Amino acid sequence: MNRHLVDTPAGQLHFRSAGRLDADRAVLFFHQSPSSSTMWSKVMANLASSGITSLAGDMFCYGMSDRRLTPLPLKEHADLLLGAARSLTSARLTAVGHHTGAVFAASVAARSDLAGLILMGYPLYGSRREKSERLGARMEIDRFSSDGSQLADLWAALGRSVEESTAFSDRYAMLVDRLLAGPLWYTAYATLLATDLRDVLVSAVSSGTPLRNVFADRDRLSRLEPGVTALTGVAPTRMPGGPWVTVEHPDRVADVVRSALADWK
Repeated sequence: MNRHLVDTPAGQLHFRSAGRLDADRAVLFFHQSPSSSTMWSKVMANLASSGITSLAGDMFCYGMSDRRLTPLPLKEHADLLLGAARSLTSARLTAVGHHTGAVFAASVAARSDLAGLILMGYPLYGSRREKSERLGARMEIDRFSSDGSQLADLWAALGRSVEESTAFSDRYAMLVDRLLAGPLWYTAYATLLATDLRDVLVSAVSSGTPLRNVFADRDRLSRLEPGVTALTGVAPTRMPGGPWVTVEHPDRVADVVRSALADWK
């Protein structure tokens, strides 16, 4: 796994890459929030073992990318991530996004020439109130007390979202990503609150980019599958797993990506 820092007009973006950057085709991953490119590292290693190149960037305010006091509009933020990836490779890109990252991936597909688009758990929420209630827990600035009790609360909440068998090292990495996001950990959620999520998806479909919808059966966003399917006209691909399927079952995710790339070759 290689790491890169890319200068953009809005600051530096951190990327991971696996495989040969001079390949003809590559996969570009967009992470959920609050998380980082770390959530894709096992999937990327799996793909690299079969000769598939991939990249994953940290959104601004997450992972090792620069922090910003105000969130960027979705299109600008997504375009900066795409531009940074294209500065690293000239490969034809297939975008893959998970949850929040699925909106970023769809936004890129709507306005760029991509080889394909894979949306994992697209958050097709409607009204501002519904988005506010569903995109995350309370969107409040972190204020930790001196006894650190909120850290224990975060750890417990994380434990409720993962499988019992999930390794401590993976849980720890998830918590670190949450803490690295800092007090304004909900920045990406705020961006989605200001975005017409339906319009982004319709625009991606209208672009003609080959599309695959993916839902993990224990992911709470899987209940949105009927609406996503109706809007895209694309039957869903289902897999066992929950909201952290990319970490807990990276082989399943890698298999879906490989299958899509084979179909779109």
